[in-house]
Amino acid sequence: MFRAPDAAPMDPRAWNVLLVSCLALACAACGRRQVAPTAVQEALPSAPPQPTVPATAPAEATAPFNRTLELQGIRFVVDSPNRAGGNTVRIATEGLANGASIIDRDIPGAVVGADVGDLDADGSPEIYIHVGASPSTGRAALVAYTANRGKSLSDIYLPPLEDAPGAAIGFVGPEQMAVVESSLARRFPIEGGRTRQLQYRLQAGEAGWQFRLARTDEF
Repeated sequence: MFRAPDAAPMDPRAWNVLLVSCLALACAACGRRQVAPTAVQEALPSAPPQPTVPATAPAEATAPFNRTLELQGIRFVVDSPNRAGGNTVRIATEGLANGASIIDRDIPGAVVGADVGDLDADGSPEIYIHVGASPSTGRAALVAYTANRGKSLSDIYLPPLEDAPGAAIGFVGPEQMAVVESSLARRFPIEGGRTRQLQYRLQAGEAGWQFRLARTDEF
């Protein structure tokens, strides 16, 4: 049987060189090995929802009102800024026997029209200023003055709608007012799709000038 010769013992210095070489190779192999780090995606807290701020609708712009009306030698100048809140109207006169006058009034809405007339046929004119219907109530307003025998302005009183029995029943609105021939007409829609119209006559009373209901119609 063939027997391999006994290997000669390794020189200790060669053994150290070999050991160092192995360690160097092992370190190089470890350096080339890339261990992918575990990516942990941390969920970021979402931003709190922002409160929705409703857009504020600007008040509807209404053009200032200015009109000059004249009858029987007396002139009325009606002027209103038609502000969205805290509106006013100014009435300036010319031709009165007691001299020119200016009246300023607070009003609940915008001026939408003005009429001049002589509803009681006494030879002295009246001025009628129409304030538009309120969006919340549908009620309109009237500012009215008579020239009072051509001397000075006196207020004219229009009674509330509720003063006339049954006049306000079924009121829907909006309400409108206008001078129609020799009377003041007050008209508004009511329930059932119909329209109610009230006609007033101007009369001199103990407490001053006022309107009295003369007729009610529905159509």
